[in-house]
Amino acid sequence: MLLLIFLVVILLFLTVYTRRMLTEAEGQIVHQMNSDQRRGFMISFTGVLFLTFTVLISISIVIVLLMDAMNQGQDTLGYLVFFYLLPFGFLVCVGLGAMISLLRKIKPSYYSQQPRQVSKYQMIVGAIGLITFPYFYHFLKMGIHMTLTIYNWFMEFAYTLDKSGFHSGKLIIIPFIAGPILLLIGGLIGYYTNNNQANEKMNVEELE
Repeated sequence: MLLLIFLVVILLFLTVYTRRMLTEAEGQIVHQMNSDQRRGFMISFTGVLFLTFTVLISISIVIVLLMDAMNQGQDTLGYLVFFYLLPFGFLVCVGLGAMISLLRKIKPSYYSQQPRQVSKYQMIVGAIGLITFPYFYHFLKMGIHMTLTIYNWFMEFAYTLDKSGFHSGKLIIIPFIAGPILLLIGGLIGYYTNNNQANEKMNVEELE
């Protein structure tokens, strides 16, 4: 039940953040971008939202498992901390740092001032996210399994994630891998578009 509360809070946070980011002043900056810039920005913005969801849901899983382990005794708590929370917590902390930085950089007023620098940063975060995703997803899936088995009504779905072969329940991976992919694509589009604009401006200045 606690995980569902966390999920609702996360979705509310993302909704409020999106509304604040697309205020009249910030939205005007987005509309002033050309079509390629706007496309790159919106893809990147969506990637940041998915990354934020991934990090916050991971933190929620850690909190739920930690609270459950504390109720079960010191042996369970020690095992969980050493074999799960330390490696997974490290990945979550790295993701949290990237998330906080991106939430600031993706603001239209900031993005429009330093588009190439922001695009480079997005490509780096997206590439690292894709490279480390198998390792991260191993711990994430383990955490989802342990969290869902706490609640008996999710027990069958939890074991479905561990089965070999395709199952529609395994599509749960999509929101978690979408962040790095969209950040990488949005960063590439943004960098390429702004680089072309800079070259065109330089050619015009040379002709003058």
